[in-house]
Amino acid sequence: PYTPQNQPRPLPYPQYQGGQHPHGWGPPPPPPGYFYAQPPPLPQQVVVVKESEKRKPSLDTVKELKGPGDFAAWHLEIQRIAIDNGLWPHVAPDPPQGTPYVSGLFPEPMPVQPAAQDAWWKVDGVMSSVLLEKLSPTIRALAPSSTAQSRVTARAIYAWLLRQYGLNDYSTFQAMQSELLKTNCSGKTTVQEYTRKWLERLASLRAAPFHLDERFLLNAFAVGLPATD
Repeated sequence: PYTPQNQPRPLPYPQYQGGQHPHGWGPPPPPPGYFYAQPPPLPQQVVVVKESEKRKPSLDTVKELKGPGDFAAWHLEIQRIAIDNGLWPHVAPDPPQGTPYVSGLFPEPMPVQPAAQDAWWKVDGVMSSVLLEKLSPTIRALAPSSTAQSRVTARAIYAWLLRQYGLNDYSTFQAMQSELLKTNCSGKTTVQEYTRKWLERLASLRAAPFHLDERFLLNAFAVGLPATD
């Protein structure tokens, strides 16, 4: 006879592990209020430019360096391009002691590992090309250059240019600083022209190996601007 004790019991769903169930059943319905966790989004693809793949930037805005009189304008634009393109560490001067680290502005010495040296030399060659391209033929012929026996770093080329055409004489440095403090935006001088000349001369003063009170100079620059109502 049929009794409740021997009536067939419904088989429970086996635990669902994802994908096709081995018995062909689907997963059990989730309890009320339950939500399946969504898979995390795929990581965003980030393109990283290797140091050794850097290419020489355009130098169309750089004025040709023919002598000391062109150094300020030449140096200002070369410095800007080198910083914007991550090349400045190959010629950057040693910062004063205690200066907080700023990526892209501190010097980058040659690494010890041979494989890393190859990549370093490639970037250094790009910076060397940036320094040499806008030199007059005469200056370029005199500048240090690599040979089959030895390699010249961009830092050595930059140091030579500073020594030959930068402000290395303190009396000249003081004279330029005094002249800069006397300039103002008056007469036919436009604000753009006044600013351009200030930046060029300030770049020359910054490249000199002497102490520079930039806060005092910037205050003088503001005083030289035309008064506004």
